[in-house]
Amino acid sequence: MRQVDGDEPPEGARLRLGTIRFRPGQGSLPPVFSPDGARLLVEDSESPPRLHILEARTGRHLETLRPLSNELGRVLALCWTAEGIRVACQLYGGRPAILEYAHARVLQLEATDQAWTDCAAFSADGARVAMVDGQGAIRVWNTGSGRMFARARPLSGTASGAGVRTVVAMSADGRWVAWSAGDTRIHLYDVASRQLRPPLTGHAEPVAELAFSPDGTRLASGAVMDEPLIRIWNVEQGVAAEELPALGASSPPGSFGAPCPSFGFIGPGARLAWLDGGALRTRDLATGAATSMPVGPVHSYVSLSASRDGSYVVAREGYALRAWSLDTGEPDPARDSHFLPVRTVAVSADGALAATSDDSGCVRIWDLAWGQGIGELGLNSAHGCVRFSPDGRWLAVGTAEGQVHLWSRGEGRVLHAFPAHASRLEALVFSPDGGELATCSDEGGDIAVWAVPGGKRRRVLTSRADRLTALDYSPDGRWLAAGAMDGTLSFWSAQDGRLVHEVQAPDSSVHRVRFFPDGQRLLSVGLLDSDFPDDGPGQPMLHIWHVETGRLLTSRRARSHQLELSSDGRQLLYVPWRNPALCVEDAMTGEEPRTLVLVPEAESNGFSPDGGVWVTGHRDCTALVWELARWGVAPRPR
Repeated sequence: MRQVDGDEPPEGARLRLGTIRFRPGQGSLPPVFSPDGARLLVEDSESPPRLHILEARTGRHLETLRPLSNELGRVLALCWTAEGIRVACQLYGGRPAILEYAHARVLQLEATDQAWTDCAAFSADGARVAMVDGQGAIRVWNTGSGRMFARARPLSGTASGAGVRTVVAMSADGRWVAWSAGDTRIHLYDVASRQLRPPLTGHAEPVAELAFSPDGTRLASGAVMDEPLIRIWNVEQGVAAEELPALGASSPPGSFGAPCPSFGFIGPGARLAWLDGGALRTRDLATGAATSMPVGPVHSYVSLSASRDGSYVVAREGYALRAWSLDTGEPDPARDSHFLPVRTVAVSADGALAATSDDSGCVRIWDLAWGQGIGELGLNSAHGCVRFSPDGRWLAVGTAEGQVHLWSRGEGRVLHAFPAHASRLEALVFSPDGGELATCSDEGGDIAVWAVPGGKRRRVLTSRADRLTALDYSPDGRWLAAGAMDGTLSFWSAQDGRLVHEVQAPDSSVHRVRFFPDGQRLLSVGLLDSDFPDDGPGQPMLHIWHVETGRLLTSRRARSHQLELSSDGRQLLYVPWRNPALCVEDAMTGEEPRTLVLVPEAESNGFSPDGGVWVTGHRDCTALVWELARWGVAPRPR
């Protein structure tokens, strides 16, 4: 397959599913455009924080800037002017500083005490920066000298402590600073006259977003949660001028931050852009001219960014950026890929399809012949609960709400959905003939067995475990095995639902169970549970059991808790913890370990049942497809 420029898979991989364009990593700051509008400066908040430069129109990664300081704690604000890049940051110990990339220097800002802060804002020319400290006071510095020339603290209307959302904005000319610290009030400070103006009141929820118009005469504000509107204020008069309806971007509280309207002024005039449900709307506050562009769901919780001429708008969404051209109506170039790391992977029995899900629960289905997406399920899928039926006709997705959705390969859509449990699904598995689906949740020890595709419950199996974590059917369909967090392993007769025996994994939990191809042995994998530090608590442990008797055949330390059996059952395939490689070893003894191929660090992986196709999920929001026959792993005949 011909990959899009910049999306070529690494050496050894056959395909990349999704795009690495517009995927700079996790961050909480809106990106900024270069003065010519051709590039984007984006913050990556991974430890240590990093700064990336992307090509604005394509999202191609151009450069990663060096941090300039080994004591960089947090990046607070970005500024890119004709003079170069400036970054407001916090060094270790709460020391405020400016990183000046034009002169490759770190300028520590004047402070008589620690100015712990969560946010900052620059003037348009980068000559001034404002920060809100831990007491809710505003501080303003000259970024050339580092001198603090203004500080003000309201007598009331600020909050402090963990979980308080603080927001600050500075007008383009540096005259005005507006901020709010966990409160419904907006505080306004006139830097020129050193006067604290009366607070702006009117919001019913804590203020979450602020933005000045380019001329500094208007201030836009939005609150969190249940206040679906944007308020526009006359700055000089300190009064509300108008209100705009704004549903914001729907996202569950806590998933991407508190939901609130995402907006920003674009271009040189008074044109405001904001996300309103599945649309990107704009309104010129001076003339009233308005536009609307459908963009679909966007999970953004920071301000929108725009090029200087207002023709191009960018929103931050998880690990990704969403971008739209307002002039041409060009669709978002990276909309058909995950915007968060890929945490779950499933591969169909024939190796033709793969399903991937990310941290938001979104499931995408891919054609592995061409690497193209063929479907998207906007579900809140539970981690690990995505499975293809043995005949490849159905894809089962278990959700955090306890539901099961069955996607039809023939129809290309969900045809059946039914409630399975009262809480988050923990595991699901199809019977070998595809006629039944077994499920369990994260509460209790019940296993429900459902008819496929109708969703009629056939039986409920009850174990003594408090929390089940893994399920698997034997290849001949005679056995159903269940593993639990407390190390309990249950063997059921799949025909009549009879509990044959329960055993206990020695000193470990059970997170994964897999039958050997002969159906006579079972592999269980968990984490060591020990009170002795020398024993290495949390280390992966594997056990192999005789199915008919429940007898433990062998146990040993494992090199990973995500193990898969080869098609003949003789070898274990795994990716060692923090070791980016696919390795194999003898399944029974652990001897003869060897590395097959080096891979980028993987968050998840899945094999086709015949062992011929391997798909890995990654933090860059893409998945990679590998053909294992190249490294001597023979697929099982279909």
